[in-house]
Amino acid sequence: MEEFWKGIDTPAKHPSERGLKMLPRHTLQDPTVYEDQHHDIKQYLKAADQGTSSNSLKVADFGLSKFQPMKQQVDTIRTKTIAGTEVYMDPEYWNKMKYKRESDIYSFGVVLFEVLSGRLAYDPFFLEENRMGLAPIAKRHVTKRTLNQLIDPKLIEDAQNYIFTLNREISQDHFDAFSEIACQCLADAQDDRPKMKVIIKELQNALNLQVSQLQWEHAKNLEHSKAVDEDEDEDEDEGRSSNTLKTEWKKKVSDIYSKHIVGTMLYVDPEYLTTGKYNRGSDIYSFGVVLFEVLSGRVANDSIYTDENEMGLAPIARRRFKNRTLKELIDPEMIKEDSRIFILNKAPNQNSFEAFSKIAYRCLAETQAKRPTMEVVISELQNALKLQEDTVVLLKFLLQDIELATKNFAETYCIGLDTNGTMYKAELHQFVDNSMLGADVDEPSKKRNITVAIKRITSRKGRQGKQGFLEEFEMRAYKHPNIVSLLGFCEEGDEMILVYEHVSGRSLDEYLKSVEKVDAFTWTHRLLMCLEIARGLDHLHTKMAKGSTIHTDIRSANIMLEKDGKAKIGYFVITNLHPTNDEGMEMKVYEDPEFETTGKMKKECAIYSFGVVLFEIFCGRVAYDSVYTKENEKGLAPIARQCCDDGTIERLMDLRLKKETGHADISTSIKRPDQDSLEAFFKIAYACLGEAVKRPTMEMVIKELERALNFHDPKP
Repeated sequence: MEEFWKGIDTPAKHPSERGLKMLPRHTLQDPTVYEDQHHDIKQYLKAADQGTSSNSLKVADFGLSKFQPMKQQVDTIRTKTIAGTEVYMDPEYWNKMKYKRESDIYSFGVVLFEVLSGRLAYDPFFLEENRMGLAPIAKRHVTKRTLNQLIDPKLIEDAQNYIFTLNREISQDHFDAFSEIACQCLADAQDDRPKMKVIIKELQNALNLQVSQLQWEHAKNLEHSKAVDEDEDEDEDEGRSSNTLKTEWKKKVSDIYSKHIVGTMLYVDPEYLTTGKYNRGSDIYSFGVVLFEVLSGRVANDSIYTDENEMGLAPIARRRFKNRTLKELIDPEMIKEDSRIFILNKAPNQNSFEAFSKIAYRCLAETQAKRPTMEVVISELQNALKLQEDTVVLLKFLLQDIELATKNFAETYCIGLDTNGTMYKAELHQFVDNSMLGADVDEPSKKRNITVAIKRITSRKGRQGKQGFLEEFEMRAYKHPNIVSLLGFCEEGDEMILVYEHVSGRSLDEYLKSVEKVDAFTWTHRLLMCLEIARGLDHLHTKMAKGSTIHTDIRSANIMLEKDGKAKIGYFVITNLHPTNDEGMEMKVYEDPEFETTGKMKKECAIYSFGVVLFEIFCGRVAYDSVYTKENEKGLAPIARQCCDDGTIERLMDLRLKKETGHADISTSIKRPDQDSLEAFFKIAYACLGEAVKRPTMEMVIKELERALNFHDPKP
């Protein structure tokens, strides 16, 4: 089986598949870039650059391509005319004229079997047996377990002292891994086919199984980055002999010395030009040029570059990087703004931009030895993507639409107040850009109804009101699943309005006040809830673009629970429309005692408040419950700390938890079920209420809560 993998030349196979995966996105999270559906994937044995012996395999021939904006989440394209080459064509597309990204997967599956068989899908050898060519024949062989009959005979020949033996145990695994994923690509139903990221993983697995048997060069070094949207990767012109595949399948490349310089000059490694020595580092240089093309939105030989330097983009990019003027090279389309849409961090954020530009610059190092491996490039691009992936798209709402939805801010729509605004719940009928809805860009924008929470800043005049608006706006720079999302805003005249997602459930304090509702909270559920809140708070403390953000009002009234129990931190506080005399007390029980003394708001203040919430969840009561305030005017927190010190914390434990865990006395030294979980929980909750300098970070809190959960519900 070694010869099978040597012959199939795995380094050529993977770039093709990754090339298909790369098509939809050509910039870092640029929503104005158009996604390409190839529509015609098939094999075409052709050198990547004519006259070269390069093993580079590329997706080509976009004659039938369809483009749509990247932000347009289109799953299906309906066409009036069947387009593509029949033997590569998705049967479901053929029957229903419904073209999805999975249609490309089918075409790619045909290509995989072409690679295996060494014949084109429409070879007369196959057409004589079935008019649809290779695909149905391959599927039949898989079903009958006779697929080895389809293997290219050349792959079974003895070559370079390697003997192919199909039934060698380790080699059979390679063959099975390759054929299984190829067959999955040919599933009859589109929904049964794997995504490209799964295909990459399985083909890489097949390669890894054989890697010890092979001396190969490009499989890792021509691997394309995953710094693309893995769920939107789609090549919709896949049926014309369009994959360029090296004809010398068995060639093993280490260093190639050439007497004839070949390739496109502006992409060619300078060291190769000087010495004629071509190795994997030369490919890295070419890829670096491509990275800067992605950043600039122009090809390397664009006249704007060649007029400045005959070698085009590469030397200009290097110079700008050294001079720290690289941002001037960014494609203007990345920061272009739609009149109805505001993209808060549409352009590359600084950290992402630096990560991307540094690795691209390293790829263009003057000597091959100084260039990174492709594995390092992939890692750095993944990091750049991670730093950028939370791009927030915000809608610009018109004041007249908000006034219409709230009947001019009528009290009947008002759901609460906070320190600097009034909250309303309403349905907004909003025109939304089709790229956000996943609709056809050729269709007019449509209206949709969305239930939202509207915060009208009441201190609208003066610097304080404006500052509060901007601060809350900036706190939304990155989304997080455990933080209530900002959908949009309105700023007209003196009005400053923020529009949030409306959480379908209720606030945590409402559940704690309701005996019936809190009954559903098992210890596992409570721990998960604590973890979700902690992760959201940690995000605010450590992951924000401009350093840490302090949430000044962590309390159970400000923790929203969705219908499925998922917890989210809100940026607004739902309080009674007609405040009672107890409202001040409700706020005070969450307040860090040291804040009362110093008046300085720090991250540690939020950690103290979170400690109070932890004990609320454990006790099943709000911190200002009269049971606690009668004993201590500061409520639950000082009582919980005292009980922990005295070893009498069991008296505060929610009776429902006692029934669940069977703990009549959790302070005993006997380790009963869940004892370790409870003790881990108490330890970290107690620490949150300690002196400010001794309080844990949210990262430490998360770690300890995870330990508590693992004690209670160990992972298999």
